[in-house]
This record gives sequence, structure tokens and C-alpha cells, in this order.
Amino acid sequence: MASSIQMLSSVDFLIEEMDTPKTTGYSVPGNWKRYHYTLSSEGEEMVKDLIESNPGDYETLSQIIKIFGSTADYNMDVLSWASKVHYILSKKNKTMTDDAIIQTADSFGWKLSEDQVEMAVDLLKKINLCE
Repeated sequence: MASSIQMLSSVDFLIEEMDTPKTTGYSVPGNWKRYHYTLSSEGEEMVKDLIESNPGDYETLSQIIKIFGSTADYNMDVLSWASKVHYILSKKNKTMTDDAIIQTADSFGWKLSEDQVEMAVDLLKKINLCE
């Protein structure tokens, strides 16, 4: 995925912006970075063409985005937690307790609280990525 984003940025379909500790307005580690992407006008045209040629895929993605909005109010932190929890669950390939997920996350250097895991699992269940 990272190589796709890099390629789309390099051909000016995506506009990349980066937050750093200096731009956040709140305390984060010194090497922390967060990237934001928006479509350029060329990117918008490409997406329009893709929507017209793949309406079913577009509808599926639209539904996932709506669920993300209603479940997590488009909070990118929840999406980050969900991606970490999904990674852990897919690697372990078994049902896990919140505590087991938190311990496994810690082994990767990820700090997740029980509330964060619960929000992540709720989102993953609603988009059918976990039981």
C-alpha cells in the first residue's frame, strides 16, 4: 500500500501533507509523523473514471466509510487501533481476549488500552473483519 501511495503522489494524483511534533499542538514522541492525503484534480478525475467502471466496488467502499463514520466518527486513531488489532488477530488466527491483544501489541511496541481495543474490535466487527 505504501508503494501505491508513493506512486500516486509522485504522479500528482495525491497531495501529501505531514504532521510532525511541531505541527500537532499536543505532546507526541520526537520522531512521530502523521500523513494526510487529498486528491489532486487529476486524482479526482481518475477516481471518477474508476467509480464509473467499478460501481460495485465503489458501493462496498462507501458502505465501509459510512460504518467508520457512524462507529468511530472518522477518528483516525480508532482506525489505527483497528489496523493493529486486525494485524494481531490475523497473525494469531484465533480468538483472543482484550488482555491477550494488549500484551501482543506491547510485544510490537504498540501501546493499546482496553478501551482502545474495544473500540477497534467494535469497528472490525461492523465491517466483518472479526467475530
